[in-house]
Amino acid sequence: MKYLLIILSIILMMNLFGCGTQKEEPAVQSENQSGTAQAAAQYQFKKYDIKSGIVQFECADPMGAHNEVLYFDEYGTKERLEKYDDKGAIKEINFSDGKQSYSLKEKDKIAFITNKYSSRGTEMRFDKDEWNADNKAKYEYKDLPDMQLAGKNCQVYVINSGYGITTFAGWGHINLYHYQETTMGNITRKAVSMEENVQVPAEKFMVPDGFEVKEPGSF
Repeated sequence: MKYLLIILSIILMMNLFGCGTQKEEPAVQSENQSGTAQAAAQYQFKKYDIKSGIVQFECADPMGAHNEVLYFDEYGTKERLEKYDDKGAIKEINFSDGKQSYSLKEKDKIAFITNKYSSRGTEMRFDKDEWNADNKAKYEYKDLPDMQLAGKNCQVYVINSGYGITTFAGWGHINLYHYQETTMGNITRKAVSMEENVQVPAEKFMVPDGFEVKEPGSF
């Protein structure tokens, strides 16, 4: 149970300082706004510096090791994270279609809506500039030397989240590294490869045919 609370704290911290799953209110648009203007407004915010990509991660925690694959398009507006078990089978899928975010339960053919206003993907955005002086002092923020990840020279910072010393590293506002020291053991998520500006299949960001969509709170 203590380990679960640590994991939940990491997710909460990422959402606090990132923009992955925070609730966003829908924009109010005039009736005469054109379709082109609506599309431009939808993608006005660029979460990442590149339009699309596929990132392979190697992860480890006290429960064992596993791999993850992150797909994104429209500069991170659309995003999908696939988590695999130690045998290489998909065990969890979360994605955003640019409007809402979902959690897929493939065995039950159900897509649960996890956020009805999710136009900024599912993952934390790496941005050192989002840290103001108060939060830097509160969480003992420190810059660290750059590190190489997935062929990229990444910026690095470390904080004390209250549940352990946590290090983040990223490039192009993509979070490519997360390492946390906890009393229950260390947690690592490290990018090992990245494909830039690739064609990501549109179905990666769509609810599959035959799946029932359920509203928030219906888990």
